[in-house]
Amino acid sequence: MSEDLELKLQRLARKTERIGPVPGFTERVLAAVHTESAQSFGAGVVRFGKAMLAVAAVSAVVGVTVGFASQHAADEALAATSSMEDFDW
Repeated sequence: MSEDLELKLQRLARKTERIGPVPGFTERVLAAVHTESAQSFGAGVVRFGKAMLAVAAVSAVVGVTVGFASQHAADEALAATSSMEDFDW
């Protein structure tokens, strides 16, 4: 089994030994990566800012809702204590 695999690997190595990258390929890839990374940094900042704006808006809505609920509960508690009768002992 392993001899068969060895033969296949040797045959594949012989058939592909002349295959290589096109001249200038590495330089073109590195130039494209450098250009893309410079452009994507600005896009990343904008995308992060939009996400933080959404988080801030949701936080504001939750904060206002909790504030109103707390105020309502405090008003009810105050109304309940003011309606109690005072007992003289």
